[in-house]
Amino acid sequence: AQAMLDAYTKFHDTAVQMAATDPANALARHQLALADQKLGEGQAATGHEDLGLASIERARDAQLAIAAHDPADQNTRIDLEESWEDIGAIEHDFGHTAASIAAYRAALALRQSFVDEAPHAAMERRDLAKAQGLLADALPDAVEACKLRRASDTIWQQLDHEGNVAPKDRGMVDQAHRKAAGCR
Repeated sequence: AQAMLDAYTKFHDTAVQMAATDPANALARHQLALADQKLGEGQAATGHEDLGLASIERARDAQLAIAAHDPADQNTRIDLEESWEDIGAIEHDFGHTAASIAAYRAALALRQSFVDEAPHAAMERRDLAKAQGLLADALPDAVEACKLRRASDTIWQQLDHEGNVAPKDRGMVDQAHRKAAGCR
């Protein structure tokens, strides 16, 4: 994990230099946001969740600004969804339920927009099902959580029926199905 953090720190330092050279450069701003996100993930993975959260929130803020300027920038929107998801996970680990739920809701809204734009894209539906499950796990409201669990399970079952479940995702399919079954 330390090697990963060292690599992300080096990537971040390079991105800071690029962005400082030309603050108007959209690519440099995007790279810096991505570097903040990856640095935060590395910090959180090495036990520095507070630093990780700060880095990921910096990334999220930059990604929000980039997305506001160019709403069609799909890469930034995907990175933003991942930042929201990371924030949700860290806030959940801190026991900050409301902040965790808010972040997961933001991630879910982005994932839903991706599916709305490409309703037959298997990867987008997979990520939506995953986002539904993460939010459901954070919710204290069992009724709302079960609604999301059933929706997630439905998507996973459709993907499975279509043959669009990667071997690495098999556990998520089974887990979603078990959790949805517990709601009935």
